[in-house]
Amino acid sequence: ANLILLRASELGMTEADIVKVRLALKFVLEPPSLSDLKSIFRQWLLLEDDLAIEIPLACLVANRFQCSPLWLFIVAPPSSAKTEILTSLSSIHDTYMLSSLTPQTFFSGLPARDDFEPSLAVELVRHKKRLVIIKDFTTILEMRAENRQEIFTQLREIYDEKYDKRFGNGKHINWKGHIGIIAGVTEAIDSVMQHHSLLGERFLFFRPFKENRRSAAIKSLDQVESKQAMQDQLRLQVKKFVASIILRPMEQIVVDESFREQIVFLADFVAHGRCPVKRNVYT
Repeated sequence: ANLILLRASELGMTEADIVKVRLALKFVLEPPSLSDLKSIFRQWLLLEDDLAIEIPLACLVANRFQCSPLWLFIVAPPSSAKTEILTSLSSIHDTYMLSSLTPQTFFSGLPARDDFEPSLAVELVRHKKRLVIIKDFTTILEMRAENRQEIFTQLREIYDEKYDKRFGNGKHINWKGHIGIIAGVTEAIDSVMQHHSLLGERFLFFRPFKENRRSAAIKSLDQVESKQAMQDQLRLQVKKFVASIILRPMEQIVVDESFREQIVFLADFVAHGRCPVKRNVYT
């Protein structure tokens, strides 16, 4: 950066132009603060809920620790900026983005060829990808029941960080690894989860504050011709912000005793709250 500024001075650029160059370098090279990152998002998207930015970032960072996976559903109607928020995470080195998946995506019976393993879960561990981003989990909910059930069964095994299966062609998968998941989904997930509570217990459900959809639509129309520029800028700034985060070993993280008590209380409350309630279907 200093060399570029020196060269600009040698070229006889005015002080005002050098100031512009310095600001441009700061934008490109220096990581934004969390506050700056929120401002950048709001330049492009109508987001009144800070958590819509903070929680996906927290999910990404949490899955870098050596602990159980953290899985997150962002539950919101269509055209509510879910895709843009999730896409902004896609350039991070340990993430992998999917538009959707099939029962053969994570674990495939096809044989490996030329060092390529068709089972995505195996490849993710091999390449140290710790977070899978699914742009639209709703497409999975719309699958045939048997395909959806197979995917849910695999996900339960993946959350437990191990999967063992022998296929009819003799292929044997004995998989172990860590895969975090963050997925966008509509409210359709609520009706499905009533019948798949074991999967639901593994996901956190985040429901962002609902923005004024008419105002959001107007802002979106204003950005039609700048969509690619928006996505590029959000990916770049998120990548720089995440790269600036320094993780400490978990044993060095000290949790205040009062906060620890709140966590224990909340965990106990959630454990009781997720118990099924038997209802009389005839009343």
